[in-house]
Amino acid sequence: MADNPVFISWQTTSLTINFVKNEFGAICLYEILPLNHRHQKSASPLFASSELPIVSVRLNGEGNTNDKTAKSLVGGYLSSRLKYKSHQQSHDADMQRLDIHSEDERAGISVTAHLSVYRDVPVLRSEVTIRNESKSSDVIVTQISSLTIGGLTTRSNEWNKNYALRTATNSWFREAQWRKHSLPDIGIDKNGICELHDGHSGSQATYGLQNRGSFSTGSYLPMGILESESNSDTWAWQIEHNGSWRWEIGDYKDSVYIAAGGPTKADHDWRHTLCPGDSFTSPPVSLTRVSGCFQEAIRALNDYRRRIIRPHDDNKRLPIIFNDYMNCLMGDPDEDKIEALLDPVAQSGAEYFVIDAGWYADDSNWWDDVGLWEPSKRRFPSGFKTLMDKIKSKGLIPGLWLEPEVVGVRSVVGERLPEDAFFHENGQRVVERGRFQLDYRHPEVRAWMTSVIDRLVVHYGAGFFKFDYNIEVIQGTDAPGPSSAGANQLLHQRCYLDWVRSLLDKHPNLVIENCSSGAQRMDYAMLSVHSLQSTSDQQDPILYAAIAAALPTCVLPEQSASWAYPQPEWSDELNAFTVVNSLLGRVYLSGRIDRLSPSQMELIIEGMDVYKMIRQHLVTAHAIWPLGLPRWHDDWISLGLETDNGLYLSVWRRSGSCSMEIPLPKLAGSRNVQFPSAITSTLIELQETQTLFAATISVATIVAFHCYMGLANVASISSYVLNNEIAHGVIIIGMIPLLLLQLVLHVSEHTSTYTLGFVLLNWLFIVIKSALHKAGAAGFEKTLQRQSSLPVCGNHPGAMSYCMNYNIKIGFTHIKFSLIFVHVLTFLLFTDWALDTLHGFYEKDCPPKKCSLVRSLIKKKSLAILTAFLALVPMAFGLADLVRFYKGLRDRYTPEGGLPWSFGQVTAVAVWLPVVCKFLHYCVVKDGVQARIDKDEYVVSRRETAISELKSSEEPGLDNVSLIRPAVPGSKVEAEPIEMRASLDASAESLLMRPHAGWSPDMETP
Repeated sequence: MADNPVFISWQTTSLTINFVKNEFGAICLYEILPLNHRHQKSASPLFASSELPIVSVRLNGEGNTNDKTAKSLVGGYLSSRLKYKSHQQSHDADMQRLDIHSEDERAGISVTAHLSVYRDVPVLRSEVTIRNESKSSDVIVTQISSLTIGGLTTRSNEWNKNYALRTATNSWFREAQWRKHSLPDIGIDKNGICELHDGHSGSQATYGLQNRGSFSTGSYLPMGILESESNSDTWAWQIEHNGSWRWEIGDYKDSVYIAAGGPTKADHDWRHTLCPGDSFTSPPVSLTRVSGCFQEAIRALNDYRRRIIRPHDDNKRLPIIFNDYMNCLMGDPDEDKIEALLDPVAQSGAEYFVIDAGWYADDSNWWDDVGLWEPSKRRFPSGFKTLMDKIKSKGLIPGLWLEPEVVGVRSVVGERLPEDAFFHENGQRVVERGRFQLDYRHPEVRAWMTSVIDRLVVHYGAGFFKFDYNIEVIQGTDAPGPSSAGANQLLHQRCYLDWVRSLLDKHPNLVIENCSSGAQRMDYAMLSVHSLQSTSDQQDPILYAAIAAALPTCVLPEQSASWAYPQPEWSDELNAFTVVNSLLGRVYLSGRIDRLSPSQMELIIEGMDVYKMIRQHLVTAHAIWPLGLPRWHDDWISLGLETDNGLYLSVWRRSGSCSMEIPLPKLAGSRNVQFPSAITSTLIELQETQTLFAATISVATIVAFHCYMGLANVASISSYVLNNEIAHGVIIIGMIPLLLLQLVLHVSEHTSTYTLGFVLLNWLFIVIKSALHKAGAAGFEKTLQRQSSLPVCGNHPGAMSYCMNYNIKIGFTHIKFSLIFVHVLTFLLFTDWALDTLHGFYEKDCPPKKCSLVRSLIKKKSLAILTAFLALVPMAFGLADLVRFYKGLRDRYTPEGGLPWSFGQVTAVAVWLPVVCKFLHYCVVKDGVQARIDKDEYVVSRRETAISELKSSEEPGLDNVSLIRPAVPGSKVEAEPIEMRASLDASAESLLMRPHAGWSPDMETP
């Protein structure tokens, strides 16, 4: 072939696509180049190029010409005979098109390759139309691929070592699980055939995936990724068909080719008869090539997917949907059960309430009786419409589950519809799992199901349908039609989608979810029409994480509905885990939320609030996988969505090591953890309270000492604070409950060694305070004489406990000494709070090896019990002091006007007033939820889950406190690359960032 063999060069806004004619005159797709990339000569010493005809088509009776066998998609006789005739380019505001026409005069066949590229989207879409141009003869087509391209790896002479293939299994309960294969491992390798120089263009080896039947993704996703190990060259493709399909790769002329399309005779019993003038168009195949890794290829595919989906408000608003099935009513709804759910569902923030399976049946034995789709009067004695109206009265849009493609073998509908309205095999109705398969080619089927939907929408007010499909028909149907069973099944599948489109045209506000035993039809023929995709029937939230994190490879976030099903018997950790599973897609809420405790419900509401805050950004988001694509049993999983607003990052720890470095090479901003906040928020809030308490006492001490100020009589602040006994009581009674809470959190592994040291220092302070108490009290004569005196103390000033321990010889020394500990305590508290607030340093864990002894010591119950005992003993002393104080006031001295300020009053002012003011600011002065959204700043910390938002460091408005918890500043990235070190062990970790703080690549983020 000549040095410049290009016959057609098609320049789009994002790709350069070149075509050549081979020696037989067939048009071949020569190369696809990313924008601004130039042609590279083949690195092969054997072949100058590796092109294949763009269309791989076979007619009845024809096999292969050479090399590859007839089991492969390439090498058919007709493909080599098709001669290029013409091409036309066209475009509109959103798309560029190229139609290439070829003919085979011998068979009287014309073939047109319809190629299209959306503006600024580097994805080529291809479908092929074959037409019988003869005047009298029928033509039977047995295979027609939608796209074939060779030379995918010509830039590398060692392509067998330098490229790898990714594929994805997609079984029930285990969807979207990707695997990476080396080419030799799947049989695609250099084997010496071409080096013989005897005319061979390649081996007979191919590797491909296929689906047969109605579960289009029942075993595999109709996708593949071929990537260079250097991450500099990646190809990715998808087949857009809701039935049978096949794609394959193989070696050809010292390179790799890809061929993809719909069903074939060899694999799916597909034979399409073309009468004179008839035509058939293959299912679309889309393909991208990027100069980067697989994540860039997925980004391109998702940009393309956003262009091909049917415009719907649902994909802009992303409303929260509650469905009563999963880990909830499980297909057994009734009036009482649903009414019990209504208030909790409305409280959660959901916007749709979907009644799943069972609403049409009087008992649970309904599987083989479906098809009439009329509400059960036994389940809903007050009337189904009454219940639907109650759902609406709660501000929720009601929805219903049904299976529009099946009729149970016991259903009366099986007798009402004509016989050819059902799938048949050799004259017998196809029965699969107790159901008949409806044939949507039949007009009476479409009319019947349209009447069902109209009745449920108009009369009952349904605004949402979950269209499920739970049988897999692999034999197709030989009911009336000119083609084979496989070809008739394809036509049925296209008619079904046309029917769904007609429903949406008729009811434009209707939302229809695509479901098929979870995600067994998760393809973009279905998803180009339906706005929502059920992603799994998986009932274990821990396992679901591996599914949820992989979904953006195959489904847009705004279409990807993952279950969140909290349970009352689950821990907060697990309930948070299941919520996070859904936050970076479409929230599909279920579970027994009617049985959750108030604190559990608050956690769910918090998650829904976060989702409402971020969802508007998900519609343009692109996925990244900092830890790589998840594998089913991975201990750690991470998924990020890059948006114009920053990066939202979910991290799951399911088991394994206590910390993980999460590489974020593109990070250029700050991280701000979103959900959940319960444990760390509570702990930090308590530490703030302690800080306020200790600081108030310390400030009061300083004021009283230097300014000789007080309130009056024995209740003066100086008397309360500087009196050793009372200070002792005030300090320990105010702090011990909080320290005990810290101990509880620590024992449950929600604090670090740093917090343990803090607890022990508090204990040490109390011990020293007690020791000083035994030595006597200070002589604050000059100060206290200006305020009050007690006759029972020999007219010495001060409270009863003071005069009981008065020792004038000691002077001020021990008070000055004890105040040091007050200020040390205050400093530790403030430092703890400040580090957490400014740097997210609350938990700075040692490497496991260095901290093994410390960790083992911490986890011993004996240490926790001893520490708790040492804290409880001084607390008891403090309570005894307080009792003595009040007894002294009651029995010996009562000031005019009644009792002076008590300990409780001082505590209320010193501790709770600031907290109450803060609460009022957010909940009274300003609505709390709105304050969160306005500030756009949340805290999350949890052992197993976190969803974090990485903001631009230039974004304003993040410096003030928000209601859920002020985000703890952590980093501003100055250069690339960086690594975010996440320590999501059993502690209350934080992945928190705010602008204007320094970053170190080695920084540990607790």
